[in-house]
Amino acid sequence: MLFLALVMIPFYYISKTHSVPGYLQLRYGNSARILSAVSFGLMTVFMSGINMYSMALVMKVMLGWDIHVSIWVSSVTVALVCRAGRIAQRHLQ
Repeated sequence: MLFLALVMIPFYYISKTHSVPGYLQLRYGNSARILSAVSFGLMTVFMSGINMYSMALVMKVMLGWDIHVSIWVSSVTVALVCRAGRIAQRHLQ
């Protein structure tokens, strides 16, 4: 966070952009921005899968459940937490 505050935010301000994809678009064109967005989306999906698998492994070790049951329980838990966040967000608006 300190790096972002001291280095990146002034850099974005000077470049008149708000993000890395915006800077990539200014510097290299729209195709670089699209590539950045697609790679970020893929990374997010892969990291979500890795995190959910890690949660399932912890439940398997701690509770002694089968890995498939643990994966399903972690998937349902994440889905419920996401749903609860969306419901709370609607009520706050």
